[in-house]
Amino acid sequence: MSKLKLTILTLLILALGTVVSACVKKSINNANSANDNANVANINTTTTTEEIDTSNWKTYRNEEYGFEFKYPGEWYLDVCEEKMYEPLVILSDSYISCNGNLPDADISVVISNRYNILNESQLSIMEQYEEKNIQIDAQKYQVVSGDLKIQDAEGNIIPNRLLKIIDTFIPIADNYLVLRLHYSYDRQNQLDLNDNIKIYNDLVTSFIFIQ
Repeated sequence: MSKLKLTILTLLILALGTVVSACVKKSINNANSANDNANVANINTTTTTEEIDTSNWKTYRNEEYGFEFKYPGEWYLDVCEEKMYEPLVILSDSYISCNGNLPDADISVVISNRYNILNESQLSIMEQYEEKNIQIDAQKYQVVSGDLKIQDAEGNIIPNRLLKIIDTFIPIADNYLVLRLHYSYDRQNQLDLNDNIKIYNDLVTSFIFIQ
C-alpha cells in the first residue's frame, strides 16, 4: 500500500473514532441528565407539604367586630382583652398567653388604621418583600409578605435566621383587620415553615363576616 493511501486510511480511522467517542459521551450525558432530573423530582416530592386536615378545627367568633375563622383544634388561642395589648387574638401550636409570651405567637389578629403595619426599620432588613391582592369568594384582600432578618440584642444580623411575615388586610369599618403570620425559621430548613404557611392560608380562607 502506498504512503498516500496509508495516510488517508489513518485519517479516516481517527475521524471515525472521534465520531463514535462523541456519540458515547452524549449518551452518557443524557443518562446523567435524566438521573439528575429524577433526583430533583424526588426532592420536590419529599419536601411537598401535605394537605392539612381541618376536620377537627375549632371556630373563633368575635361578636364585637362581626367575624369568625377556624383554627387548628390542638393549637392554643388567647384573647388579649387588656387594652395595653395590641392584638385581639394570638395563636400558637404551643402554650401561649398575652401576658406571658406575646412575641412567641405564630399567628395574631390585629386591628390597624392603616394598610401595611411594617415600619421603616423592618422594611430596611426585609428580603423578598411583596404586595399583592387576593380574592376569596367575592371579597378582595390585600397581602403584604416578606422575610425579616433577625437581629441579636446588639443589633447584629443572625445568619440564616429569618422571620416570615404575611399580613392579610381585611377592610372592616374604618380600619383593617390584619391576620398576621410571624414565624421564625432557619433558611436551610423550611419544612415547618411550609406547614405553618399552609395552616395560615387555610385559616385566612375560612374567615367570614357574621351578621
